[in-house]
Amino acid sequence: MRFSMPYKFRRKDWINRESVSVLLGKVQSRVEAFLGGRHGPLKFEAVLRQLFVLGFVGFSIGLQAQVKSARQYIDSFSRAAMVEMQTYGVPASITLGQGILESASGNSKLAVECNNHFGIKCRSTWTGGTCLADDDAKDECFRSYPSAMDSYRDHSLFLKNSKRYASLFELPATDYVSWAHGLRLAGYATNPAYGDILIGVIKRYRLGYYDSLVVLGPEYFGGSPDSILALEINGLPAAGVKQGQGVGTIASQGGVPVAKIYKYNDLQPGAPVNPGEILYLKPKRRFSTDQQRHTVQSGEQLRDIAQQYGIRTKSLYRMNQLDYAAQEQVVPGQELVLQGSRTDRPNTYVLPASTNADTTYVRNGNKAYHVVRRGETLEALAQRYGLDKVDLFRWNNLESMELNPGQVLILNPGLRSGIQSQVESSNGSRLVSEHRVQAGETLFAISRLYSISVADLMNFNHLDANGQIRVGQILRLTAQPSESANQSTSQRLYFVKPGDTLFRIAQIHGVTVEQIKVQNQLNSSAIQVGDRLEIPIP
Repeated sequence: MRFSMPYKFRRKDWINRESVSVLLGKVQSRVEAFLGGRHGPLKFEAVLRQLFVLGFVGFSIGLQAQVKSARQYIDSFSRAAMVEMQTYGVPASITLGQGILESASGNSKLAVECNNHFGIKCRSTWTGGTCLADDDAKDECFRSYPSAMDSYRDHSLFLKNSKRYASLFELPATDYVSWAHGLRLAGYATNPAYGDILIGVIKRYRLGYYDSLVVLGPEYFGGSPDSILALEINGLPAAGVKQGQGVGTIASQGGVPVAKIYKYNDLQPGAPVNPGEILYLKPKRRFSTDQQRHTVQSGEQLRDIAQQYGIRTKSLYRMNQLDYAAQEQVVPGQELVLQGSRTDRPNTYVLPASTNADTTYVRNGNKAYHVVRRGETLEALAQRYGLDKVDLFRWNNLESMELNPGQVLILNPGLRSGIQSQVESSNGSRLVSEHRVQAGETLFAISRLYSISVADLMNFNHLDANGQIRVGQILRLTAQPSESANQSTSQRLYFVKPGDTLFRIAQIHGVTVEQIKVQNQLNSSAIQVGDRLEIPIP
């Protein structure tokens, strides 16, 4: 018997069956009372059949008026999901997707009657409110919360404080695919297709946008698409590509010819760029001025590393005794020097350069693929391309280690490509936690502005039943952190952004690189966009 498993997801739980049963029971009682209770069930059924035609339309209209849509649910809780991501690191897309599934977009009995949006059951340590619902057995104990926001906070804590989900917090914050499959493998739900179903919901409603908004910041998605996001990396002017921008926009706003942008950034003319990429407006340097070494991660290629640190790709090859003409790549785990030169060569591999019909390797923009041939194994391909077979497995959403001839495998999905599919929405949500009341504003108007219910707004700010507010009053837009949060006050979360290095992050927060490495148990200074770091508070 499971005590800690969340409420089992039902594919057709959009209208709670128990609620419908109760409703029909009430109808029967009313009809029988009207008939004097003398005609029994048979008479009730006959009357019900006659009433059905007349009442069905009205019943359906009334039911539709009460049932929330998935889009309404997202509008109501996207801010809460982003705040939880900022605080605990659970991707907002995962939180929202699970909320849609587990609560039937807020329409399930648990959500309506108990504010339980994630089907989390009672455990021996739970001291809060409870409610009963049928799951694996009849009348199982589920947690009940004062507000929906409390449910969102408990969901974060449920994942963060459980050892079975610990490995998920090592994944990039935008890798919702691996998170979804990881939740299923860790036992969050019994449905073997849960991961695929969750991914389907995230893609359908473009929930990955909220992950990108938290990681990259609203500056990548707000404002005019004609204005560039200015960066300085390795002492060089650069621009972060925003949603809807291409090389032409960056070149125009930066006052640099388009051809120069391609040249400075080691790109083929016409190559696509994605939101979050870094484009330099001047030639890159021959070495890094603030970082000495980089440990190669799975899927990284030397051009990506050179771009991260503002170093010419040819210079990176030369410093590390690598063959640029052959486009050698370095095996994950090997260290590259970013200053000076090394006397030994790191372990390398070479990607096939040909793109003819007989090749098994195909490159399209920033993505690389392999077409599986008969007899090839996942382990052999991982070794051939210098990848981790586990990464290859999860990047391609494989169901087993067996490969089929003709199957196409992604070899370097990269975060940039991941972000592109996540930012199709033009939603301009603002990620704020407080609001200062202006003259003429009402609680209802403020709740509409931030997609928060009036009840939650009153609950967050401990307002009385009249809901009176005054000009200049500061209103909280999120729930106060629970005292049982177990979130250390000596640290805070930071999501790695384009152009970041550990040295730069340490400077911003007034700590040392070594303190960040110790806090996060890092063996090297290698970081990727989307990584979550715990920053010690000095």
